[in-house]
Amino acid sequence: MINSLEKLDVMLEGFQGSNPFNIQKTCMFCGGTLVGILKVPSINPYIHVILDLCRCSKCGHGTISPLPSQDLLNHLYRCGSPSVIAVGWEKEVKVELTEPEAFAWNRIQKANSPGRCLEIGVGKGLLYSKMMAAGWKCRGIDPGDWGQSLPGVVRSIDQLATDEKFDCIIAFDVFEHMSNPMQQLTQIATHAEPGTELWLAFPRISSFRFAIQRLKWRMLRPIGHVHFFSRRSIEAMLSANGFELVSLRSTDLVGRRWPWSYVVQQILFFTVQLCGFGDQWIVQAKKSESRIGTRNNSCQ
Repeated sequence: MINSLEKLDVMLEGFQGSNPFNIQKTCMFCGGTLVGILKVPSINPYIHVILDLCRCSKCGHGTISPLPSQDLLNHLYRCGSPSVIAVGWEKEVKVELTEPEAFAWNRIQKANSPGRCLEIGVGKGLLYSKMMAAGWKCRGIDPGDWGQSLPGVVRSIDQLATDEKFDCIIAFDVFEHMSNPMQQLTQIATHAEPGTELWLAFPRISSFRFAIQRLKWRMLRPIGHVHFFSRRSIEAMLSANGFELVSLRSTDLVGRRWPWSYVVQQILFFTVQLCGFGDQWIVQAKKSESRIGTRNNSCQ
């Protein structure tokens, strides 16, 4: 594992805060020991920095070490740094929902009347706009500039009124970017009421893709991605914050990258779900009155 933080100064890009990186030795989800399993280059194509991918010996959660502080990450996202955002991403035009977004959107429409929705990580706002068009009263959080033109979007959850509560909270492709997802969910939970629906999506480290691709795995993007979740780390995070797990599924890019026929796409997608080969978790949870236990109603 990396035992010096001095070589990471090149990644600060004008950041003036203290303790920008911290070497990780224990898992923030279960307290287990983190063991380095892979040396991983930063996604920034203009600098050469190698970090450690560590995995918890107890719950299997994956963490990049040294881990950037949240203040540093916020600074880099505001700057549009290539250390956290893929070069050229801001110019891409998003025309369709991601797999997790489409999955949740279909189920939210069927099961809920329009209410109050909070989306963390609005990005370019495709799902956010659909929710508003469907009659939801939406608020959004995004530290970057791309979502600021949308009504109700602010840069930090601290800008929400403390008494703002929501019926649905969505955080897709967010927690892998956060220094401390456990702490982030604790803050999010203050805006949830009993029965509030929570949707999350983030990388699955126990996936078949990671096992065979290793350094070429699409989700391995430090320091844009710094956390890679296991089933046990998800359960621990939800339980600690008073959320009950409703369903836990895995998904993949199957059906989106290649021009399969619709029937073949559906067969492949069903196979991914059935076998649990997907490299991205889709989590549905609900705020409960008590803080005990979790349950899972679907296969991984």
